[in-house]
Amino acid sequence: AGDLFAGHIWIAMTSIIARRLVAQTQVQ
Repeated sequence: AGDLFAGHIWIAMTSIIARRLVAQTQVQ
């Protein structure tokens, strides 16, 4: 259960980081 929970958090963090990178590229 712990590994599954950590994996879910990792996926969420990756999504947020990806969106930030896309936003930065759009601004530039």
